[in-house]
This record gives sequence, structure tokens and C-alpha cells, in this order.
Amino acid sequence: MPAAASGTDMPATQPMGGSGTDPMAAMMKQMMSPSAGSAGPGGMGGTAAPSGCCGPMGAKPFYPSLMQWPALTDEARRAVRAEALKRLGSGTNALAAEQSRLHHALASNDFATAGASIKGAREGLAQAESGVSALKGLEEGKAPREIALTWFKNQNGIGGAEKMATDSGLSWWHIIGMVLLAAALLTALLLRQARLRRIASLVERLMPGSPSAQTSIGALAAPTAMAQPAVLAGVPQVSAATNAPPPVRRPWKGVLRIKAIFDETPNVKSFRLMEPDGGSIPFTFLPGQYATITSEIDGQKVRRSYTISSSPTQRDYIELTIKREQYGLESRHLHDHADTGDLLEISAPAGRFFFTGKEADGIVLIAGGVGITPMMSVLRSLTDRSYEHDIFLLYGVNTPEDLIFRDECDHLARRHPKLHVAYAVAKAEGTDWQGHVGYITADFIAASVPDISKRRVHLCGPPPHDGRSERSARAAQGSVRPGQNRGVRSAEGWPSLGNRTDGTCCHTGIHC
Repeated sequence: MPAAASGTDMPATQPMGGSGTDPMAAMMKQMMSPSAGSAGPGGMGGTAAPSGCCGPMGAKPFYPSLMQWPALTDEARRAVRAEALKRLGSGTNALAAEQSRLHHALASNDFATAGASIKGAREGLAQAESGVSALKGLEEGKAPREIALTWFKNQNGIGGAEKMATDSGLSWWHIIGMVLLAAALLTALLLRQARLRRIASLVERLMPGSPSAQTSIGALAAPTAMAQPAVLAGVPQVSAATNAPPPVRRPWKGVLRIKAIFDETPNVKSFRLMEPDGGSIPFTFLPGQYATITSEIDGQKVRRSYTISSSPTQRDYIELTIKREQYGLESRHLHDHADTGDLLEISAPAGRFFFTGKEADGIVLIAGGVGITPMMSVLRSLTDRSYEHDIFLLYGVNTPEDLIFRDECDHLARRHPKLHVAYAVAKAEGTDWQGHVGYITADFIAASVPDISKRRVHLCGPPPHDGRSERSARAAQGSVRPGQNRGVRSAEGWPSLGNRTDGTCCHTGIHC
């Protein structure tokens, strides 16, 4: 928008103040000098022209004209004041006019006119600002030349009369911003350090054999495809599942590759799982804990949990020993279709039914059928570490060919004098079985385990076996030390058998 032209001429006959010309003044004079054809150096008046950064163009612009007044004489004060007031008034009028113009343009959605009015408002603001700067300079007693140089420096960001708030060239806003940034950075570093300490603490808890590992690893939901375990305590002692449940930890989830499949019995196989790319198993577990397999079978997601039968001391692989059940979706799928090289989706570890050797001086393991799997993990772990106390394994099955890990158990018993193994076979007709025939009874337990009332007992097996073995263990304890305070505890996190009675194999009543 055209700016009002000045009506006051400023004399151009004042000397420049000697031969020593200020380089800044020379640069400003060169940059701000009027173009050819403009009025001579004779002042600020003349024909109205569009406003530039320093005043109306045509006659010499306002601020470059001030460069010719090195001292603040009365004549210079009057001329500069008159021109500054005129510029302040015309700039204010321009702002008001452009504001009204912008309002109407926006109301009629005329965005081109709105842009032009904003541009005109900027010019009016610059004109009013130049007048205010000149008046301020006069009030401070500055010479016109100094006023012009101050305005020029401020407009070009190279300093001016209004110095920064600090000697370092930084405003208080800069300092406050840097302080806030430093505080945020320090907070982030402290949070990162706390997070690293937390991670280190979790890793320490997850390491096998650590003091807190027994109550911190794998305390998650119960499995759905294993026999129900229980803990029998002959004397008051801490169970593997304490009354105060340990904090829940999220298990590792990923894929492992089947590297080998071993036939243990006609209907039981062990699947050895390893890292697909080699290396150690990406999680740690306690002997007796389980892993969950997720498969897609006939278009539906199937999740089943199986005890890890291998020892935690073996870091290159885990083994899942699985019985093929007639109605078990996952077990039939693994037995009939899984092959070496296949990938399985695994979540592990979980479960609170474990024994590391630190919970008691000695252990009695009573297993039935495929319930041998958690006991085998405990047995392997204890013998790998040359456990110095007595280990009793009482294992009951239906027929001699149902004995899982029989050769390995006999081999370990020969190598470790503290390990005692006793088998009970319910049906031996037509076989060459020479051992005990029948179920695990109180007499069988009392004959196999001396002073059982003083020992910690773990039970695991299919529900009928588990209940029968539990009653036998109670009776055996009673036959040794009548009247002693005894109790049986189901391991925390293992739900009891449901109401289904259709021949399912799992302690939860779900086909596995």
C-alpha cells in the first residue's frame, strides 16, 4: 500500500564530520542511496513513492538522509521529530486501513486481497516502527547519524543501541531455553541409568541359581497340557510354590527349530529344540518349568504347554517330551506331522513347580506316566551339578514299555550313589518284568524311601495317579511318624482337574 510521503525537507548541506569516514556508515550509505533519477541530496520531501525499508523511495529515504547529520542540532532535532511523527501517524493509519481491508477480504474468501492487505500492514508497521525508533533516539539524545546506524544494525541483526541482555550476546530467552534443554537432557540420562539398573536386576534374577531366581522366573499362567503336580511336605518347610506368589514376569516369545526327534516309548517322543541360527537358547528356566507351543491346526490357533524335560545346565537346546493322546490336537499334530527342521512358535518359561536343590536337603520325586518329564529335568539338573544330598525317584507306569527314560535313569543311578530309583508297574503279564508289580502304595513308598516324613516330596502325574500317590505318600508318612503335622500343597499356578470326565489327558481337562 502506498505510504504517505514526507512533507518536511532536511537540509543536505551539513558536513559529514571530517575525513575519517565510518566503514559502517559508508556501507549503509552505499546500500541505501537513492537510484538515479531521484531527487538530489536535498532532503526527505518530494513526490510520494512506495515505502521501502528505510522510508519513501524517490527523494532520499528517511534513514539514509539522517546520515548527513553528525550532530544533534536544534535544526536537526526539529526536522527529525517532524518526519518521525509524520511516519508514525501514516504507519498507524496504514495499519488500521489494512486491518479493515483484511477483515473484509477474509469475510468474502478473497485470499489474494487478504495477502495484499497483510503485505500492506507489514509496510505500515515498518513505517510506524521507523518513526518510533527515531523518536526514541531523539529522547535519548542521540545524533541523527547514530539513530540511523542503530536502526540499520537492528534491522540487519548485527547489533544496535539495544544490546542483548548479557555481555555474551545471548538474551535471557536463550539462557532459559538452554537451561531447560540441559535439565531435560539430565533427566533423560538419569532415566536411562535407572532403566539400565532395572535391566541388570532382572537379568540377575533370571540367571539360574541366583537367590531370587526360584521365585521370579516364569510365574505365569498354568499349563494346559501336563499332569497335575503337587508338593508333599513331611515337616514344615518352604514349598516350591510359596504362599506369597512371586512377581509375574513376561516369558520369552519366539521360534525354535526342531533339530532332533527321539522315540522314548511307542507313544512318547522327545523333541529337541534349538535356536534357528545356532547359539544358546534365548531364555533361562528352572528344572520343572514348562514351555507353551502355539500352532495353527485345521485353521484354528492351538496352544498347549509341555514340561521342559532337559536340564537348565544344557544351554544349547531344550527338550519337550510329549505323549500322543488319542484326542489331543497338539500332541497328535506333533507326533504325526512335525519333522526335523520345522519351526515351532514357543513361549517360555513358566510355572512354579520346580526344584533347584536349594529348597531342601534332599528330594523325593514321585511320578506317574508322562509326569516323569518335570522330574527328569530336576534329576538331570541335580546330577549335572553333583547334588550332595539324597534323591529318590519313584516312578509308576501301566506296563514296562511305558517306562520313559528307563535306561537313562538306571545309568544315572549307577553313576551317582545318592540317586535311588524304584519302578512300579501295574500290569506285567506276558513280559519279562522282574521289578515291583502294582501301584505306588504307602508300603511301596515306605520301603523305597527311609524316613520319608523328614523329606520333601514332589508329585506329578495324570490325575488318577496323582491322587492315589498323594494318599499313599500321606499314609507312608503316617506309618513312619504317627501324629506329625503334615500337609500336601498343590503348586501355585497349576489349576486342579476340571469337571470333564471324558478321558482327557491333561490336569486342566483339556485335550492336549
